[in-house]
Amino acid sequence: INEYGAAIWCVPELWLREAHRLLRPGGRLVFLANHPMAMTCAPVDGSNIVERLCRPYFDMHTLDWRQVEVEPGGVTFALALSDWAALFDRIGFAIEDLREPRPPESAKGTRGFVDADWARSWPCEVVWKLRRG
Repeated sequence: INEYGAAIWCVPELWLREAHRLLRPGGRLVFLANHPMAMTCAPVDGSNIVERLCRPYFDMHTLDWRQVEVEPGGVTFALALSDWAALFDRIGFAIEDLREPRPPESAKGTRGFVDADWARSWPCEVVWKLRRG
């Protein structure tokens, strides 16, 4: 189980191949990452997520936050959902489930760079459940 961690901070093909190598046949990998929808609505200056597209959905792969105006960070990785699925297939993982968690109505304020009201309308996280072939 990986909650963010490698799922956003490491090159997807590299960490997924290593996870596949370590798992026994039939073993499961569950991980939580930023949803690509959230990444497309994340302003390039690092400020909180907005209700408009700020970057392309396809071919986003590497997001460099080191020089942003608001809370500089590191380099993260995000893929379109179809690119994740194709990568899993190439490596030898079968998709068992995909979830897009939604905060409850009682959730308030901002967590990270995502406002709870925004996250009730659009997915900000994705949970993948995979099985090694």
